[in-house]
Amino acid sequence: MGIQFGTWNFDGQPVAPDLLEGICAITSAYDPGVPIIESRGSLGVLLHSDVDGDRNALRAEFQPPNSQADVVVAWDGRLDNAEEMASQLHADRLGPLADSDIVKRAYQSWGSGCFRKLIGDWAVAIWDAVQQRVLLARDFAGVRQLYFSRQTKSVNWCTVLDPLLHLQKHNCQFRDEYLVGYLSTLPQSNLTPYLGISAVPAGSFVVVEPRRSSAEGYWRFNPAQRTWYTNDADYEEHFRVVLRQSVKRRLRSSAPVFAELSGGMDSSSIVCMADSLCSEGDDGSSELQTISYYDESEPNWDEAPYFSVVEHQRGRQGKHLNLGSVQGFLIQPDREDFCPLPGRDRFTLQLGKLISDSMPAGRLSVLLSGLGGDEFLGGVPNPVAELQDLFVQLRWLSLLKSVMRWSLERRRPWFHLLFDTTEEFLPQAVRRLYKQPRIPPWISHSIRKQYQEIIECQMSRVTFHDGSPSFQANVNTFEHISRQLGCYAPTRHTRFTFTYPYLDRDLLEFLFSVPRSQILRPGQRRSLMKRSLAKILPEQILQRRRKAYVSRSPIKAMQELWPVTQGMFRPSLCGMRGIIDDAAFVAAMERAFFGDTDWLSGLIATVKLEQWLRAMPETNGRSGRKTATPIPRPGFAVNPGNVQREPTTSLS
Repeated sequence: MGIQFGTWNFDGQPVAPDLLEGICAITSAYDPGVPIIESRGSLGVLLHSDVDGDRNALRAEFQPPNSQADVVVAWDGRLDNAEEMASQLHADRLGPLADSDIVKRAYQSWGSGCFRKLIGDWAVAIWDAVQQRVLLARDFAGVRQLYFSRQTKSVNWCTVLDPLLHLQKHNCQFRDEYLVGYLSTLPQSNLTPYLGISAVPAGSFVVVEPRRSSAEGYWRFNPAQRTWYTNDADYEEHFRVVLRQSVKRRLRSSAPVFAELSGGMDSSSIVCMADSLCSEGDDGSSELQTISYYDESEPNWDEAPYFSVVEHQRGRQGKHLNLGSVQGFLIQPDREDFCPLPGRDRFTLQLGKLISDSMPAGRLSVLLSGLGGDEFLGGVPNPVAELQDLFVQLRWLSLLKSVMRWSLERRRPWFHLLFDTTEEFLPQAVRRLYKQPRIPPWISHSIRKQYQEIIECQMSRVTFHDGSPSFQANVNTFEHISRQLGCYAPTRHTRFTFTYPYLDRDLLEFLFSVPRSQILRPGQRRSLMKRSLAKILPEQILQRRRKAYVSRSPIKAMQELWPVTQGMFRPSLCGMRGIIDDAAFVAAMERAFFGDTDWLSGLIATVKLEQWLRAMPETNGRSGRKTATPIPRPGFAVNPGNVQREPTTSLS
């Protein structure tokens, strides 16, 4: 987790000498690495990194003023195709180059067209003195964060929100569009909770010039890209190749590399593939260590027998964290642990600290997570996308056969499946007559009407011109995951950087291009994955049924905290802003205590949002609107009103 901050004054005024030093006091709470502070006239850049001794090491390089090469690149991330890029730029003969050097040469050669060529997890800021502009860009999935705030005479950007909130002083106000998205469909990836502060959208770049700003997407999946083989074995081999490549990219690091190991298919496949790479003597791959969670108090969530199977195959035991001993679920964090994004409670913060304490002290580590595997590899056995593909291809006989097979498998009447297959082709106006978006019933009617387009995005219509229906379903899922990533923010206890092998661009391009019948088959959940990894994963993992979700512990905690929680919603700040109906929320919470867990995640999210709003004492009358007030964090003077090669930050 490298940290970068930058500021540029449009009018050419020099950056105030104490500005970057003050920001450094804020960002040092996140990253203990030695900072680099560079100021040249109207441009100021601050970088943190604790990386030492590899080609991603932090570097600062400025070209002479008034040169055609007067470009400054601030880079945070991991460039997976560095060698390929260097070859295309004819820079490979110069020897090993830092990622920032390669990105700089790429921008000088291809301009903003360079971004689509960068593969990896990254966020980059480029200052172009000749064009008098700043370009801000994020990787295609939005794994790395990058925020910016534009004022009349300047622009500021950072990979964490705190410095931008600090510079807003007392002008921060909440953005209801974000809060509504947080409770319903997740906020769009270009939003933050604060007016005046935006996020660079995933897979996009923002151009900031003195008189204007604009955002443009540089990446989208190609609906015309299809992968066809004549037999299953070729699909299986291709999947193994791209998964192996994805894991290998994330193992190339001089930092310690860990992986979450739950005993499920996704985390187990990552760990076992990493072991396969190491056993083959792959150069540059770090040995993987594992972190597993268990809770003996939760009868429906006993992961220990499964991750122990993988540990037995590996011949070594990982770190085991007993979540039953972690307290603080739905308890508001202490003021010094305030997070600029909603969603944190004491449990979340303590878990992050436990993970960090399991890693080597004094430096950042890399943590591999299985996010994306369940979503793109048939973890949920839903046949609709496959049936829709057959429908648009006019393969009526194959469609009827598949409907009958899935009807028997799902134990649902065949005409119900056929209706599910065709209804998403109907116009939105027709679907509104009989179907409503699945959002918490306590969201107010006025908000539903005001933000109808946001709320109905989960009911997106299938078209005949944007690729196959299964491709469109994958793109929608990918967009949802990008939004989910946008809701993550590290804390000052976080000493690791998440990376996600199943969100690798090359891997997803393959999965989006294969026939849906390869991914999922009747009676064969995760068909392609299980067939491909049959010789890598333990048999117990291959035959495991889908993991259960935890519900007992959250409901028990909510019951214990109910007197306090009930008081928060009589009235709530969310209600005062008109976002929710307090009475409807209280009624839904009481139903959950009697076993109705249909809206459990929504109930938890609403409580966390309300706690986050209440973490700031000053409100403006009955509107519930708040302004920035001080909070006790080192160097942070603002309270905002109310989840390889080593990831690095480098400047060239």
